[in-house]
Amino acid sequence: QTLCCFLVVYFVLACLTYGMGIPSGLFVPTLLIGATFGRIAGQLLATWLPDWQIDPGTFALIGAASFLGGVVRMTISLTVILMEATNNVTYGLPIMFAIMAAKLTGDYFTESLYDIHIELQEIPLLDWEPPRYMRKFRVTDVMASPVICLKQTVRVRQVLDLLRVCDHNGFPVVSRDKGKFSGLILRSQLITLLRVRAFFDGSEVRNTFYQLATGDDFLQDYPRYPSIDSVFVPEEEMDLYIDLTAYMNPVPYSVQPECPLERAFRLFRTMGLRHLPVVDDSNVPIGIITRKNLTHMEKHYTIVGGRFGK
Repeated sequence: QTLCCFLVVYFVLACLTYGMGIPSGLFVPTLLIGATFGRIAGQLLATWLPDWQIDPGTFALIGAASFLGGVVRMTISLTVILMEATNNVTYGLPIMFAIMAAKLTGDYFTESLYDIHIELQEIPLLDWEPPRYMRKFRVTDVMASPVICLKQTVRVRQVLDLLRVCDHNGFPVVSRDKGKFSGLILRSQLITLLRVRAFFDGSEVRNTFYQLATGDDFLQDYPRYPSIDSVFVPEEEMDLYIDLTAYMNPVPYSVQPECPLERAFRLFRTMGLRHLPVVDDSNVPIGIITRKNLTHMEKHYTIVGGRFGK
């Protein structure tokens, strides 16, 4: 009765606390719940079969392994961890069978708990391989268009107004005259430039790249950059300029409109990209792709006649 009450109470508490902003993980509670369930099963078998030499502790170990394997879908690493914890190699084979049975059973019904939680939180985490249906589509099917661009030299007022009404994290930078794609700048960089007042008068002649903001200014707020609402710029500085040339990424990855979506997915996955601009034959930005465009495309789009329709 004590083990059954403990199992029910601890299982309910583990379900309630998982996902909350408190220091309560899932690894140890899952081990404890599985061990409790296994010991209950071992004691029941020992009661029903008194002539057999049944060790409830062994059932507790197998229960902990199978329960954790079914929740997090770990296989080899979990087997090694439990074998090292018991310091007994003879338990390796039953632990391995229990974990594989739990994993295969869980995979038949649903994904792992961590994968479900990632999907619920809408975290843009890409799979190892692109889905098969991506082979039929181009980047123009999912890109965000029209794209919001900034010129290499831009007024402070324009940057401030843009960041207040737009929540994008990356902006293509275009040349001053022909609007050619020149680079990419992040929202966090723009906020830092506004915070440190990296402004200049438009009458100044700037033939060289001169940084008014240093690397320490950008690292000061890392990794939690302030919100644009916390940045105050006096009205007399609103008509000054910011030269983005010295701070932007001058050689970001970009693709053509006819690029296969599968190739763009592999670029994000292998190079760790957050933004991928799409440029036309004249090197003018016509769209941009983010991780959310790839991870949430099945939710926001439906495949109709071989193409995406909202």
